[in-house]
Amino acid sequence: MHFGTYSRDPSGTYGISSNMGRHFYHWLNFRGAGNYWTKVIIDTHPQHEVSKTEDPGDNPTMPDHNYIEGLTRFYFKITANSLNNPWSVWIDEIDIYHDPRPMPPKIASVAITHLGANDFEIDFASVDRGDGDEYVNRYEVRYSTTPINSANYSSAKNVSGSPAITGDWERYAHCEAYDLAIDGADIVYFAIRQLYENTEEIAFVQYEMGSVLPQPADNLMILE
Repeated sequence: MHFGTYSRDPSGTYGISSNMGRHFYHWLNFRGAGNYWTKVIIDTHPQHEVSKTEDPGDNPTMPDHNYIEGLTRFYFKITANSLNNPWSVWIDEIDIYHDPRPMPPKIASVAITHLGANDFEIDFASVDRGDGDEYVNRYEVRYSTTPINSANYSSAKNVSGSPAITGDWERYAHCEAYDLAIDGADIVYFAIRQLYENTEEIAFVQYEMGSVLPQPADNLMILE
């Protein structure tokens, strides 16, 4: 999925035909699940700016203006390379909120997919390049049924697929979090930490349990 954005200084004066601002993309790669939601977190670190090759970095419109506060529009572009037609995507809810805890510099665009029962998959953009411009990183992923912070991080449990590893030239990290001890939990809290570098900077995310996809209406016509 590409989440495209346009951002410009909100204090400016613009005409109807004015440019919508600088154009960015957040890149996400996840497989989704048939009956459960994927929670996608779009933070202030896009993965690409149109017509440029370098990583835009966190809050790339500063010091001119805050990236999120300057959004003039956004859109979704979704592809399904491994699915046969017809296929569908449901977008249910968009919340805009402020989390005072900054995301680590090399973790962005986190997607959490519930696979049912106590199984999840966690995907995110690995925005660092190792020697020779190769994307190679290792990430530790932990979870808890109570909020995780920097002080209690070490007491949270490792997920089954930790550490997550990105291979040569890969933009994304993928972590399988199966058979978690979360029976009866309303919220599952996750924390992601890069190993060997930026080890004190942690991404804190959470998933609200109990939501399933709506079923199509009885009179819905599907065009083959």
